[in-house]
Amino acid sequence: MPSDPRTLQQSDWLFVDHNARRIPAHRLKVVLSKGIHCYAYVLRSVGLNGSARDTLVIINAARYLNAFPRHVQKLYTSFMRELRGLKDEWKMKAVPTMKRVTRTHGEDPDVLSGFELRTVAYRHGAVPVLVVGKIDDLAVALMPEDFAHGTSRDEYTDDEYVEI
Repeated sequence: MPSDPRTLQQSDWLFVDHNARRIPAHRLKVVLSKGIHCYAYVLRSVGLNGSARDTLVIINAARYLNAFPRHVQKLYTSFMRELRGLKDEWKMKAVPTMKRVTRTHGEDPDVLSGFELRTVAYRHGAVPVLVVGKIDDLAVALMPEDFAHGTSRDEYTDDEYVEI
């Protein structure tokens, strides 16, 4: 294991198979520890300095949680617990919660301040992901599981529409 657990090597718990077929072009085959195969997506991160396709996001992170090292499991579990707490506190559904986190993270010390988040462009627009390391000049991030699919638009309250 490297001295800094946030800097990943190909031989640690994540291996990117660059020779695998890439359709669509931003999808990469990833081999996790224990030989578990999954796909991750190189998504465009969005920030004040512009945007770049520099974030490798594992979408169904909860499905592969047992293949991650213990420190990543604990980090992801803690992140999801706090994110669900914010969702309940704000009384919002998934997508509006992610939009509010994207807008307020870094400004409000009560909003997931202990986590390294990155904003990426996803199907619902700009959404936050949890950064757990770096490999091949890409930040490795996990998408919040309950929040990856969203909900029906016609059920949103007025406050949720404001966030969206």
